[in-house]
Amino acid sequence: MTTNPNGHSVWNLTNRVIAVIDDEAQAQAAVETLEQAGVHDHDVAALCGMEGVRELDADGVHGGGVKQALRALQQLTVEGLHLRHYEAELTQGHLVVEVALHGREQRDAIVQILHSHGGHFINAYSPWTIETMAV
Repeated sequence: MTTNPNGHSVWNLTNRVIAVIDDEAQAQAAVETLEQAGVHDHDVAALCGMEGVRELDADGVHGGGVKQALRALQQLTVEGLHLRHYEAELTQGHLVVEVALHGREQRDAIVQILHSHGGHFINAYSPWTIETMAV
């Protein structure tokens, strides 16, 4: 599976659902199911390997000034802990699937799909709120 084939950038977690999927085939199936459910391909990013670590950029060292400042602030919050967790999962060979949200109803369907394909550490990020959907 290639990382982020649609050029999607993971810098702001707001209005996103992010999950870890351990198996590449399950991650690919999750992406396909999301697209069949009406999620646009440009709203989905699958991160894997060191390329995924670079794209996630938990420390903000690969982005410009805005991303560096954002990551510095996030390091003081739960988001920073989550970014480090996602980074650790990527270095262990797991995949991180990130989906842009367009409403609460869509969020619930996305979470269900990710969970049904082996997703864990599923979190929904909205303005001012982070919801753990599955551990």
